[in-house]
Amino acid sequence: MTGLANDFFHSYSDESGFPADRFQALAVVSGKPADLSILRSCLKGKLGNGVKEVKCEEVRGHRPKTEAAVGYLELAITYAVLRKIRIDVLAWDTHDQRHAIHGRDDVANLERMYYKDMIHIARRWNNPKWALFPDENSAINWLEIIGYLNNTRLQKPRFMSLFQDGPSQFIEFQEISQRCSSSEPLVQLADLFAGMTAFCRLKGGNYANWERQEKNKQQPSLFEFEEAEDESSRADRVRYGIVRFFREKCTHHSLVSWLRNRYTTEF
Repeated sequence: MTGLANDFFHSYSDESGFPADRFQALAVVSGKPADLSILRSCLKGKLGNGVKEVKCEEVRGHRPKTEAAVGYLELAITYAVLRKIRIDVLAWDTHDQRHAIHGRDDVANLERMYYKDMIHIARRWNNPKWALFPDENSAINWLEIIGYLNNTRLQKPRFMSLFQDGPSQFIEFQEISQRCSSSEPLVQLADLFAGMTAFCRLKGGNYANWERQEKNKQQPSLFEFEEAEDESSRADRVRYGIVRFFREKCTHHSLVSWLRNRYTTEF
């Protein structure tokens, strides 16, 4: 479906985590089409030096990929400060009693998370008209999700009201079209935030220990690129540097809350 009206907002999404992983995350980048189009062009400008796309899983120490990821985060923060975009990340723990169910249907669970996240986003923007462009995932029944969303009111009904509420608009998702992440920087940006959130949930305690150690010694650079004996440890240290960069930039602009459990709750 094409030719959407100017009052439609667009949203681009991706998920992080395999069904066997404890922590799962869903990230959605949203805003007006014109603003997202400009952001897309700027994100493409951060690619190069052999890097064709940004994926959180591939940020493990290769300098061009790390620098491209940092460039993506810088642009995201800039646009969020200007209120041009929102980036909403919903994370969940599959070991939590709400999800640790015998025979759990992981696809159906992810569909419910999409429903919750998209309702939240529509209400925060206070806009009923939407288009969704998720990363390719053939297992998800997108039409069913959109059907549920289109039967949901934009505003929550008020209870115990003295007077009857007036008519309330329903959310309207007019278009849904899957995108290949390799050719859509906005989906890559969603992937970066989803992956970073899942990583913080899993390694938040280790990150806090690393940050304390870093404060006790002088660092010539924000990021570490030196070789380490253990490759996975090296990858974690690179990601710790990215998390610290993100946290410090966002804290400066009061964009996130960094809780005692050391992961970001909202952006």
